[in-house]
Amino acid sequence: MTSNKPYLHPSRSKLAVFMLALDDSARLRRSLGRLLFAGGLILWLSVQGALMLVPLWTRALPPEVDDSLTYVLKSVQMEECFKQDCPALQDLRRQHYPQGSEAQREKGLADSRIFPVYHPLLSLMMVGLKKLGLGWMATYKAVWTVGPVFFALAFAYLLATLWGLPAAGIALSLLAFKVFPDTGLQRVVPSNLAMGMAVLIWARIISCNGSAIWTLIVGSLLMMAMHPIGRIYAVMAAVLALSVSGLYRDRRAGIAALSVLFLVILAFLVFKFAGIPGFVDIHILPSGKLPLLRMIMGAGESAWEILGEILRLEGGLFGSFALFCGVTVMGFLTTPQETRSPAAKIVLIYLAFLFAILFYVSDHPGDVFFRMWIPLVVVLFGAVGRAIWYALGQTWGLTVRCLKGDLRPGITFQSAWPVALLAVLLGYSLHMMVMGGEQVYATEEFMRHRQPLDFKPTQPRLLLEKARQGDRVLYTSMMVMPYYFIHGAMKLGAVYYHSAMQGTKTAKEWLNRPDLHFAVTYNPTVYHPTFEGVQENRWWITDPAFRYTPLYTPRTNRPISMEGTISSSRFRHIDIVPKGWNFPGVLRLLIKNMGKGTEVRLLCLDRSGTSIQQKGTKAAIPAGFHGWIRLPLKDAGKRERFRIILPARKPGILIGGIVFGNDKHRWPWAQKARLTFMPVYSRGGPITVSFDPADILPAPLGRKKISVLDDSGSSVLFRIDQ
Repeated sequence: MTSNKPYLHPSRSKLAVFMLALDDSARLRRSLGRLLFAGGLILWLSVQGALMLVPLWTRALPPEVDDSLTYVLKSVQMEECFKQDCPALQDLRRQHYPQGSEAQREKGLADSRIFPVYHPLLSLMMVGLKKLGLGWMATYKAVWTVGPVFFALAFAYLLATLWGLPAAGIALSLLAFKVFPDTGLQRVVPSNLAMGMAVLIWARIISCNGSAIWTLIVGSLLMMAMHPIGRIYAVMAAVLALSVSGLYRDRRAGIAALSVLFLVILAFLVFKFAGIPGFVDIHILPSGKLPLLRMIMGAGESAWEILGEILRLEGGLFGSFALFCGVTVMGFLTTPQETRSPAAKIVLIYLAFLFAILFYVSDHPGDVFFRMWIPLVVVLFGAVGRAIWYALGQTWGLTVRCLKGDLRPGITFQSAWPVALLAVLLGYSLHMMVMGGEQVYATEEFMRHRQPLDFKPTQPRLLLEKARQGDRVLYTSMMVMPYYFIHGAMKLGAVYYHSAMQGTKTAKEWLNRPDLHFAVTYNPTVYHPTFEGVQENRWWITDPAFRYTPLYTPRTNRPISMEGTISSSRFRHIDIVPKGWNFPGVLRLLIKNMGKGTEVRLLCLDRSGTSIQQKGTKAAIPAGFHGWIRLPLKDAGKRERFRIILPARKPGILIGGIVFGNDKHRWPWAQKARLTFMPVYSRGGPITVSFDPADILPAPLGRKKISVLDDSGSSVLFRIDQ
């Protein structure tokens, strides 16, 4: 008789034996799962670690300078000014402005960086690290550096618990190329640390079938101490424990969950009625009239903001959102019931809480939603990973059956659908990862260049050396002020001033105090015309727009100086207009050349801006040079303007100072000069800044003798002599 079994070519015999061995060995399948899990974890740490750590260690100050300095300052206050009763904070509390005025809003914005306390656990951790010999900024960088590892382990634990090692590894590979909106995951902040703790607690609860009693109670306390959002995570953990264990099946788990709910309620009551200085309370209902109407309107604003951000990042986040939903459903349907149930429960709990969060009224619509939703996305991508693992397993089985000869000759869709499904899923995943990789790279660049400031610790040290007990310091920036406070200036008095306060009774009173002997401002080069009339926290560039949407308009303008230096590639030339003609016969430039050798030219101009020299004066800039170069002012006479011609399109040339003669400072304060920068690419035209203290400090101080003590970096320290 003729056999119907397909003929197996001898050249395929070794491969067939190998495939059959894999098909029959559960141990090898487990090894493949572990390999996928390890690979996904390493990939996540590599990509997300670079996203979080490259901006941290390539900048002078940590990313998001305003928030970072706020977190560090709270730790300093815990050690040096626990009751917030030091001279600087007492002074700031006494400076009041009319309710509802622009001056009051600006003062409130500055106070929000100084007084609120909402992450005592982070502060306690940083105080502990400080005891090991680290500086304050170094302790914050250390916490930030550990962040990627903490998040990776938390997500890996939850994914492996819900979906198994292979699906978890695939999900981590996909999540490696994600940029989340708003705060996102790329910033290691207290709310994200509380989120990581919540993920670990949820995973432990699920792995113990709800019986993780001490994990639930102690973890909830730690989450609430890390950030107010930890209270929400604690309630979610309690609900999850009840849903997984059942109130009647495990009384101990039920008691633990109820204990957590009691602790959360107690936390609200304590912060509401105890009146602890500085501690932030969460108001469930908005204050004022018609709270329910405000909640409904707030939900609409939040939904609009959420829609805009998801549309901006959709390609990297979900690829095709419709396909993502379909693959997620497939992942749930192909999962055994014992695994599907806890995953479904955590998703339903999350959706219910996120829907409720929409109605939370905040000054930043959608902010709390975006802080909370990341674990939900992680869980859903676990379902995507499960679908891909299922398709891979089906394709593997089909291949083995083909090699064994169990399939009839000819390929039909009915027999080959796993291959088609796997191809679609892998293509979808690859496309999403490529788009996500582009977003990761752009976001890393954005984090490196947002708020490009460099404050020098030598300035507050010099202030403390020069100041006497009882002296007060004027601050005109809500970012410079916390930096000085971190470095010891809380022991001196403090006055905060913004142009919106000009002419007010409070400003007149505090600016005319005889003990106001110092002032700290931004360096004049930390400026762009679009900053005029805009709150300081809205000066800086915003997240890149990866696709056009009318729901999102990014800010793209940057200040003249970036981290205290000016890149020559951004400007064609710099015009210098000193007041008067009493200046030395040489102009010096502080140059750092990170590229090839080049040269710079200096021209003398008349009043109209016309050059009176054919070639001007040249000075060579050797490759790798860092220091001052000298440009003689030959035959300058009483010329009113000088022009520095910068090397064309040389990104490696950085300018850190321009002075006449042997001035000890970095900028032409002695001549009270005006500098005009002509951008290479700009629709706004030239940008002019003044180095006359009278143009920088409030008007009441113009009658006093002002001298510059230090102008290095992005800030300037002045001395005020009465």
